[in-house]
Amino acid sequence: MTLMENIVRLSRVDGQIRALRQRVAQARTYHQAQLRQIESIDARISELETRRRQHRARLALAESDAATAAAREEKFRADLDAASTTKQYAAVLTELNSVKAEKSRIDEAMLAEMETIEAIEAEMASLADQRTERQRVETVAAQRLAERTQEVESTLSELEQERVTVEALLPPDSLNLFNAVAESHEGEALSNIEELDRRNRVYCCGACNVNLPLEQVAALTARSVRQLVRCPACGRILCLHEDIRGALAR
Repeated sequence: MTLMENIVRLSRVDGQIRALRQRVAQARTYHQAQLRQIESIDARISELETRRRQHRARLALAESDAATAAAREEKFRADLDAASTTKQYAAVLTELNSVKAEKSRIDEAMLAEMETIEAIEAEMASLADQRTERQRVETVAAQRLAERTQEVESTLSELEQERVTVEALLPPDSLNLFNAVAESHEGEALSNIEELDRRNRVYCCGACNVNLPLEQVAALTARSVRQLVRCPACGRILCLHEDIRGALAR
């Protein structure tokens, strides 16, 4: 086989390998996206759990303060009943009103803490539902990834072996050039020469549509091309169809 025939064969095999790997890569990317979402939900749940513990601690402290205030209120009520003078009664009444105001503030704080805890728990319940659904999706995605990996495994192995065989037929400089161009163009290393005007011999690169010098096109008319020709604009390796080669030969 000629250099160009081997390059075309390598391009075909390379494209098939890339397509199979892309199928697996897409499934892997989707699966990883599900895992990241689960991790994000778990992080939020952990954050909410920390906040819930903090607010529960504040509520417990407020309940303790409320119990203390209630005990003091009862004491001052008893002292008020036992007051024997107007001055003593007024002093105890002042203390009692102060305790009642303090108790009211504590009750308001307790209510605020309970409402906050309720809101946190509602969000945690919603996140738990989201996590259950996301876990279901992740399980399906993991199965799909495993199936795709298994599906392409044998074919990919055969193609990689074929690629090794074709690579051995190519000169090192041609192989290195192909690999570099394929890498820079996402596997699209080759471009067919398009004929725009046969009479005036106007040709262009089929990939980027830039007109090509006639000498570049003519360099590919020989049956045994010894050196690859690249598009001066996009850098892809140029290929020449047999009908164009025949027209140029006439």
